[in-house]
Amino acid sequence: LEFRRVLFRSAFTPTFYPNSADSTGAVPLTLHPAEQRTGVDIRMTRAAAWCLDATLEAAAGPQAFLFWIEPRAFLSTAASPILPAGGMTSPDGRLRLCDLRPGAYRLTALHLLQLGGNQVLYGTSDVTIDQADVHNVKVLAQPGASLTGEVAWAAEAPASPVDMRLDLLLTPILRANLQGESRNQPRPAIPGPFRIPGVLPGEYLLRTNVNAPGLYVKDVLYAGVSILNQALRFGSQADGAALRILIARDGGTLTTRVAAPDGQAVGDSRIALWAASANSELELARTLITGVTDQDGLYISPTLAPGKYYVLALSAGLVPTPEAIAKLWRARTAKATAIEIAPNAAAQTSLPITQL
Repeated sequence: LEFRRVLFRSAFTPTFYPNSADSTGAVPLTLHPAEQRTGVDIRMTRAAAWCLDATLEAAAGPQAFLFWIEPRAFLSTAASPILPAGGMTSPDGRLRLCDLRPGAYRLTALHLLQLGGNQVLYGTSDVTIDQADVHNVKVLAQPGASLTGEVAWAAEAPASPVDMRLDLLLTPILRANLQGESRNQPRPAIPGPFRIPGVLPGEYLLRTNVNAPGLYVKDVLYAGVSILNQALRFGSQADGAALRILIARDGGTLTTRVAAPDGQAVGDSRIALWAASANSELELARTLITGVTDQDGLYISPTLAPGKYYVLALSAGLVPTPEAIAKLWRARTAKATAIEIAPNAAAQTSLPITQL
């Protein structure tokens, strides 16, 4: 019976070019201006398909939920053009899905409550389908919670108060913003407390910016652990875990002049700058700073933490795709210029245009 079931129930396997079932085996395609390429063929295969039974629930009891399911390799982001498969559960929150190939999935539950304004109930569960149906999966949807924190000085505070605020932006990594989800971001004083209401469980990119000479974010702590240039996994710590953002005052800058071989300044060239301490393509992407030279070929960086950096001047714009980040990673020792930023210093360098 099981043999007949595998034989007759099957589904197509998502395939990356040229014919890989995994993104690590994909080959990037780069199209040049006016190029017309043919023969970009992909052969999809079938795999045994299975079913999933799940119940989506909230603390208030059974109810109907919006849901969607997607392979973890294709998790949606704000920039994703692909809409995952989904629908509405029965009134008791139950659902049954079939034609699922073996692999790792994320099942998401969403419910909007009208309580004097939109409130979101949200939950996810990771599911692995092997060679059998999966039963009794539970997804608990919860309302958002407040993320609290404080901005503090990393060392001794300045003698005079600083009339400056910190810009914070919290962006979901593995999904787009949801309807009814709070997008209000605070601008805390330096130093000072802050609170971000209605944050749903999940992974976030925390962007910080302080626009003042010599000031920069030295570290970000969540529940006492550094997450600088890493994902914030809200809900992964005990209730009440707080952020602590440390501001240092010894930052430096880098002034770059880009020139052609004849010495003429090159305006509107693109600058790529990143920390030399990045030990992977992912860390490079998270520390990458980009900019554009003015008509005199000059670019002045924002305030940088003291340390070693790599810098490149490019003729074309840089979109931080995985392919582009991989090219920067390969170029860091062969083509990039290494610069040391001393505390409270203004470094300078001259660069030629580089082709990646």
